[in-house]
Amino acid sequence: GAGSVTAPGWGAWQYWLVGIITLLVNVGFNHFGKGITKLASVLFAMVVGYIIAFFFDMVDLSPVREAGWLSVAAPLHFGIKFEPSAIISFVIIFMVTCIEGIGDMSSTTIGGMDRNPTDDELRGGIVGFGVANVIGAFIGCLPTATFSQNVGIVSVNKVINRRVFFGAGLIILVAGFMPKISSLLTTIPAPVVGGATLSVFAAITMNGIRMITEQPLTVRNTSIVGIAIAIGFGFTTIVTTAEQAGVTFMPEALKNAIGVSPVVLAAITSILMNVIIPETEADKKQESIIEEVLEDK
Repeated sequence: GAGSVTAPGWGAWQYWLVGIITLLVNVGFNHFGKGITKLASVLFAMVVGYIIAFFFDMVDLSPVREAGWLSVAAPLHFGIKFEPSAIISFVIIFMVTCIEGIGDMSSTTIGGMDRNPTDDELRGGIVGFGVANVIGAFIGCLPTATFSQNVGIVSVNKVINRRVFFGAGLIILVAGFMPKISSLLTTIPAPVVGGATLSVFAAITMNGIRMITEQPLTVRNTSIVGIAIAIGFGFTTIVTTAEQAGVTFMPEALKNAIGVSPVVLAAITSILMNVIIPETEADKKQESIIEEVLEDK
């Protein structure tokens, strides 16, 4: 498409062509490339897709020309006010992003290191995530997300070196201070982004399935996963369908809390079912059973 069903020319063959070429280049570099071309297959695919999209007149560089060279966020630009309704809304939003963050950190560890994260690693990640959001709040930033795309990229290239992440963070920081650079990134056409990230999200999905299948697929475990996913996605689908039909059946605040993202209800359902339904030895991961026996000895 063109990023939105309301965009002019949505679904045109040019968009399909650019997206497919970007995807094929990404897959080709990832599976047949060596060295830097393999590790940075997503980046090279986006560069190729961007060049092709440019010749199809899909790239609009006017935002780059209009953007300034330097911009610094003013702390507390909007002032500070404690509004209960806003606080409740943001707490809910942050809980959702924290749940997503736990999933992303788990998937990153599995994809990059072939193991599950420890409790200390997850705790440290969430604390760091919280500190970043507190700092962001003072400069007018909304609660952020951990961006699952990065999880897929780590799973694909297996690069987990801290210097690489520091360099990536530095680039983002510079882009934040220099609108020219950040606006250039926004000129990447939607088909290019879609074609490049398709395999990335496929990796994320497979990491999720891998996390599930590491546990015994007993009736209890499969029920928890299946029902949680069904309720999470099913309810958000109902909310979307009702909105399109002009039907309102719940308060706006409640809709924003549980009806926008399937993550919330899926997480709540799975946690409650995990607590309520008794767990037997057959439901536990084999490694956990061995560890318990060793500890007893």
